[in-house]
Amino acid sequence: EKENWADDYIHPCGNNENNTNRWYGVKCRDMNVTELHLSSNGLGGTISDRIAQLSYLEILSLQDNDLQGLIPSSLATLKNLRE
Repeated sequence: EKENWADDYIHPCGNNENNTNRWYGVKCRDMNVTELHLSSNGLGGTISDRIAQLSYLEILSLQDNDLQGLIPSSLATLKNLRE
């Protein structure tokens, strides 16, 4: 049994050498997450305010999921968000 799952952590933008191993629906520029395309993925629950930590985020696409609740006010701090 694993004691520390973070040992297997892969950065969503890949590694510094060749940007491989990207996560599904994530687009990056210079090792920063700039786009999340997660529409029509059967996602449920609420939108986490931790998305606001993605300070370079330009596009957040979550439509056609089963998300509930309010859009976190912290997303207003994302100065680059345009969609």
